[in-house]
Amino acid sequence: MNKQQILAEIHRVAEANGGRPPGTQALGRECALKKSDWYPHMWLRWSDALTEAGYAPNIFQTRTSDEDLFGKYVELVRELGRLPIEGELRRKAKTDGSFPNHGAFARFGGKQKVVAALAAYCRKTPGLDDGDKGSQNVDGNAAHARDA
Repeated sequence: MNKQQILAEIHRVAEANGGRPPGTQALGRECALKKSDWYPHMWLRWSDALTEAGYAPNIFQTRTSDEDLFGKYVELVRELGRLPIEGELRRKAKTDGSFPNHGAFARFGGKQKVVAALAAYCRKTPGLDDGDKGSQNVDGNAAHARDA
């Protein structure tokens, strides 16, 4: 694939995505483009290719804070009335753009550790140590986390 073809593919995929330019992986899925097709002989950075195509470089996603992550998790616990399973985390992220990707919870090292950290967060955070089902489910279901 030559430079003009790659630039044309960037435009095609960006237009199909509401004007948002693709990252290297997304473009690779669309047209079988490999990094070796463009790096280092055409561009040294993917952002250079996007700039040449007339787009602003993509912005790296930043890490979601523990507070935001736990806040969203508690909301989901309250919505479900119990701890969510992985599929429910995935579904919520897919249907609610403000909900973190399921992989964001993996940094804690598994469901048991997520629940332990979440329980500690709920105990120290005003408004989450209440008697409603949110904090009760976090503490009450911690023992069941290894089973899910």
